[in-house]
Amino acid sequence: MLALLFLFCLLSLAASSSAPACSSPTPIALPVTNVKLSNGQEIRGIPLSIGTPAQNFSFQPSDFFNDTWVFNTSAAFCWPNTTETQCLSQRGGLYDPSLSKTAVGDLNVFEAGGDSTDTEGRVDGPHVWFNKFAKDTLHVGNASVDSYPIGMAGLDYGEYLNPQANIGLGRNSTLLNALKDAGHISSRVWGYWPGIDSATASAAMDGSIVFGGYDAAKTTGANLTLPLAQPSKGCPSGMSLILTSMRLDFPNGTEADLLAPQTISACFRVNFPSIMTAASNPYYNRFLEYTDVTPIDWIKPLYSPRDVFVGELTLGFSTGFSVTIPNDVLVVPDSSVGSDGAVQTNSSASIVRIGVLIDANANDNPTIGRDFFASAYLMVDLEANTFTLWTANATSDTNLVTIDRACSTNASNVTDNTDDGTVATIPGTASETATASPETNGSIPTTTIVGAVVGGVLGAGAFIATAIFCVWRRRSLAKSSQSMTELTTQEHTYPDDNSSGPPSYVWRTNELV
Repeated sequence: MLALLFLFCLLSLAASSSAPACSSPTPIALPVTNVKLSNGQEIRGIPLSIGTPAQNFSFQPSDFFNDTWVFNTSAAFCWPNTTETQCLSQRGGLYDPSLSKTAVGDLNVFEAGGDSTDTEGRVDGPHVWFNKFAKDTLHVGNASVDSYPIGMAGLDYGEYLNPQANIGLGRNSTLLNALKDAGHISSRVWGYWPGIDSATASAAMDGSIVFGGYDAAKTTGANLTLPLAQPSKGCPSGMSLILTSMRLDFPNGTEADLLAPQTISACFRVNFPSIMTAASNPYYNRFLEYTDVTPIDWIKPLYSPRDVFVGELTLGFSTGFSVTIPNDVLVVPDSSVGSDGAVQTNSSASIVRIGVLIDANANDNPTIGRDFFASAYLMVDLEANTFTLWTANATSDTNLVTIDRACSTNASNVTDNTDDGTVATIPGTASETATASPETNGSIPTTTIVGAVVGGVLGAGAFIATAIFCVWRRRSLAKSSQSMTELTTQEHTYPDDNSSGPPSYVWRTNELV
């Protein structure tokens, strides 16, 4: 009897460790690139289209919102002194449900099947309390989702810092839920590298966003994985680290740290349009002192290209992870959307991509934004409740890796760094596309195990020990461990919207115009 139990156990383990993994859908990868809009102009972002026929949009990812948000043609909230085509570019496109054969409009968030937390009075971040919803077909690369909830903002929720349409990739992302439920992806995981948005032609490069996994070709070196904290005003994304250095690296080899001897908690926000923010006093004042440059316009601030910092910026964190921002990402020409809807560049004025915190926000902790990720790759695993950082490998090559815990129990190659400095493997599957080389897990082939059982003679104690190991091993393979590291954040002040009421939407036959 024990011999049969032993044989069953080993055959079961062999099947689970050496059998081919079940089939998982390949992750969906979209470029971060210049997207052509209906006005004929191009705006950098993630290309998605809505409706039948398709209406093109340039989206920015949101690590806080859950719904997908666009601006409607009848409620675009254009800024003062802007043209219609200029406004359309600034919004990344404007949605007109009346032009879509598959649109059903005049819905609220519940009727559309969206996530209502985006529309409620949240205290942990921005929300869109004035809104309307439609259901329409969403086209995501080669995949499409029918009757998908489209949120239409009834206020300028992002203002100048976040003007474009937003893909909500928060904790209950309607996009990731819909793609997984439809079988297009195997997990609610997303990977992001925005590419390099630089005025230097040789440095500029398209990026990518991946749903259902990540792009290993755009990562290099060891990764750092930490738990997602609860969203808060201080850090709506829940992704934060202790910043220990803000080092200026000068071309002559000298260095100067803007932060020393302080350390401070910093929050990662993928749609914040800068490398980071820093308090004017003392950090930005130190930048001006150490670089010996003077702005020609203190509002942005702007610098003369002949009198601006020419070195690099290295950000270091308490975990030992560090990222260097090259000068052609740190310092770029001033740009804006012109009256014709095209992006215009002012070569006579340069911007250093460090936002200055003053007045009501002077005591805010730093926000680390989109342009930081030109040098760092991010993966967010909503099912494991973790986020992972790598040093970015700037390349157009692609090596998509599927994250699918339900399909197999093979360990992934993503590690979890715990408080005590140890590294623990996160159980799960990280299966690569056909172009990647398969990894061996060192398991003994099934035929070898069976031969050992038939030809060997074991005592009763060995049978019992093996049976206990079998049960323990099967349970341990199915169990997912994660660090419970608590990260300190400090509350920020968010300006309230001055809107007095919802917009005046125009409806035709139950559709928003």
